[in-house]
Amino acid sequence: MTLYFDCSYGASGDMLVGALIDIGADFEIIKEKLKNIPEVSEISVEKVEKSGVFATKFNVKFNSCREEYLTLIGKIEKLNLESGVEILSKKILEKLAIAESHAHGVKIKDVHLHEAADCIVDAISFSIAVHELKNKFNFKNIHCSTLGVGMTAPATDYIINSDQENFRCGDNNTYRCCNSLCGG
Repeated sequence: MTLYFDCSYGASGDMLVGALIDIGADFEIIKEKLKNIPEVSEISVEKVEKSGVFATKFNVKFNSCREEYLTLIGKIEKLNLESGVEILSKKILEKLAIAESHAHGVKIKDVHLHEAADCIVDAISFSIAVHELKNKFNFKNIHCSTLGVGMTAPATDYIINSDQENFRCGDNNTYRCCNSLCGG
């Protein structure tokens, strides 16, 4: 079985998590783990309608901060996540850090993620939801649609082009959406 995302017009991390909640991921499990991240102040979901399409909106309020990649990895390790969730969360952040390193010409240890709280929330919540749904539905692959609209940032291009063996990610996905889908 394959989990298929139609991100042909882009998708943010919160949109991906909302979609995963719509198909059965448990919001309360995600919320419980995110409450342990000091920067997170509020977590909620709501049903929304946009242009006739109904969806679940995943909302997280946090204090914006800029942190080094290795600091975020340490935060993940302190959250007591299931092994598969921790591994995927780290892989997502690693891919993001490698892409930033490549785009800015700095060593990975020197990468600062500008929206660090958003990055860690997206990585962890997506990983929890995917892990839970893999157990429920036994899917083996993740596929994301493609549509060549507009320009992508250099780091996004790097993510898209560096891991086409296991995942096919569209070139109009937003940064963390593409990274999440290609995370592992």
